[in-house]
Amino acid sequence: LRAKTYADQLIWKAGRTKHLSALHGLKHYLNKEVYFNVQADFRGRIYPTTELLSYQGTDWLRSMWEFSDGKPIRSENEAHWLYIHAANCYGLSRKPFAVRLAFIRKNRELISKIGSSPEDFLHEIEKAAEPFRFVAAARELHNFWQYGYGFITHLPVQMDASSQGIQIWSSLSGDTELMKASNVIDSGEFRDIYQELADDIYQTALQSSDKGAETVRLEGVSRKTAKAALMLIPYGGRYPSIMSAVDNNNPSWSRASRLWLSNRLWVDGRDKLASLVHLQKQLSRAVYDFMSSDQDNLEWKTPSGFNVVQQYNKTEAKRVKDMLGASIYKFHFETETPDIAKNASAFPPNLLHSMDSSLLCRAVTESGKVGINNIMTIHDCVGVLSPDAPVMHTILKDAFKWLVSPEHKWVDFVPEGVYNGA
Repeated sequence: LRAKTYADQLIWKAGRTKHLSALHGLKHYLNKEVYFNVQADFRGRIYPTTELLSYQGTDWLRSMWEFSDGKPIRSENEAHWLYIHAANCYGLSRKPFAVRLAFIRKNRELISKIGSSPEDFLHEIEKAAEPFRFVAAARELHNFWQYGYGFITHLPVQMDASSQGIQIWSSLSGDTELMKASNVIDSGEFRDIYQELADDIYQTALQSSDKGAETVRLEGVSRKTAKAALMLIPYGGRYPSIMSAVDNNNPSWSRASRLWLSNRLWVDGRDKLASLVHLQKQLSRAVYDFMSSDQDNLEWKTPSGFNVVQQYNKTEAKRVKDMLGASIYKFHFETETPDIAKNASAFPPNLLHSMDSSLLCRAVTESGKVGINNIMTIHDCVGVLSPDAPVMHTILKDAFKWLVSPEHKWVDFVPEGVYNGA
C-alpha cells in the first residue's frame, strides 16, 4: 500500500498541475470561437502547435470542443452516426454497428436524462470508458431528441481506424493472416488483435509457475496495456518502451510482475507481428548499408506526393563548468556527421508514418471536394459532424483502398538504392 501511494503521487503530481493549468486557460475561451495552428512534421503528420489546450489529449479536454459551424441532422442515417459516437464513448467501439445502435435505442430514456442533468447520474456516467465525452454526446442526443430532425449539431463525431499501423504494413506487404487479424480482410467476425494478445498472455500466466506471473494470474492483462505495448512495435518501439507502457498502466504491481509481463508482451507481440518485424529488420539493414556509402540523408515520396527527407546527425555534449571545474550545465548540439544507426532504426517507423499521413491527406482532400469543411484530425482519427459522417466514412475506406491498391507497393516508396525488393 505504501509503494502504491508513492507511485500514485509521482504519476498524478504532474497530471494535476497540467489539469489545473488547462482549466485556468479554458476559462478565457468559454463560448468563444477559437482557431488552432497545426503543422506537418517532416513525414507529413499533422500536429497542433499548442499542447496544453487543444482538441487532442485526455477525455475531459477533448469533450470541451465543438465545431463553431454546425449542420442540421436531416435523416436517420445521419442521426445513427451520433448514436454510434455515443456508444463508442461508452465503451462499445469494438462492437458491430448494429449492437451500438441497439444500445442507444434501448437506453434512450436514461441517456436523455444524463444529457439533461448529468450531475444526477454520476454512478451511471462512471461506467463509461470515456465519461466526459459520453456526457457531451448524451447532451447532444438529448437536444436532438427534443428538437427532432433539423436539429443543428456541432459535436465532432470521431472515426478511428482499427490498428492502422498494422493494417497498412500487412496490406502493403501482403500478409493475409495479419490482414485478417487487423480486420482489413473480413474473417467473418470482428477481430481485436490487442485483446487477443492480452488473452494469450493470460493463458500463459495460468500455466506458469514463475512468481512474476502471480499478479497476472490474479488480475489478468488489460486490453489497454496490451494495446499500449503492441502498437509500439510497428513504429519501431523497443523493449524499454514496452516496460514503460507496463509501468504506466500497472504502477501498483511488483517489479517482478511488471518485468514478467513486459517480457511476454515483447516476445509474444513480436511473434504476432513476425512478418512485420522481419521486414523492418530487412529495411533497417538495407538503410545501414546504404548510408555507410557516404549518404547524408534519406529521401522518398509518399503516395500523396509528399517529399520526405529523413536526416539524423550525431550529437555531441558540451558542459559548462564553474571556476572549480564542476559541471553546472550540460547541453547537446548537432554535428554534420550522419548518425547511421539512428537513421537505420528510424526509417521503418518513419516510412509507416508517412504512409498513414498520405492516407489522411487523401481523405481530407477528397472530403473538401464534397463540401466537408468541419474536420478534426488526430493522427489516424478523424472527427466530423454527424451529417457529414456517412460520406466521410466512405471517403476513409476509399482512401485506405487507394493507399494499398496494386498500383502502390511499399518497395516503390523506399529511397532509390536502399532496397532491391528481395
